[in-house]
Amino acid sequence: MIKKIIFSLTFLISLLLSNYSFSQQTRGWSKETEKLYFDSFAKLNSNLDISATEKFNLSKCCVEQLKKMYPNGMSNVKESTAREAGKKVFGICSSSIKNYKMGWSKQTEDEMRYYVFNLSTIKNRSTAEKNIISNCIIEKLKKAYPQGIDNISNEVAQKIQQECFKN
Repeated sequence: MIKKIIFSLTFLISLLLSNYSFSQQTRGWSKETEKLYFDSFAKLNSNLDISATEKFNLSKCCVEQLKKMYPNGMSNVKESTAREAGKKVFGICSSSIKNYKMGWSKQTEDEMRYYVFNLSTIKNRSTAEKNIISNCIIEKLKKAYPQGIDNISNEVAQKIQQECFKN
């Protein structure tokens, strides 16, 4: 579950940045626009511990699903709608991939930090407190999963939450 949330957040950040970058594009899906989205997904998928073929197919599926959802392009899609689209597209496209993990990188850590900063339980805390909590969570996850995040057990998630939120 957490791995899908993390990748969904990665996708959402990319989608929102891409949406902003492509806002000057004409309506619809040109070959150039498709390639830009595909390349964005391919970059995101580089952190996943899956085969090159699976990465290619995942990126291609995500673009195809977006095209089905938004046949007129993404230039006018609102942020909240893009978030929901990200969850849906990744859910559809990742369902065929089994036993993958997302390796640790600066990008993975940044995505985890983004996720933690937006948790409803700490959303109203200061930036300094959010940094302390997110750094604690990342440190403990890296210790528990040094090879990367795959499937975080509820026990580990609860333990980490208790330890990091009491600081």
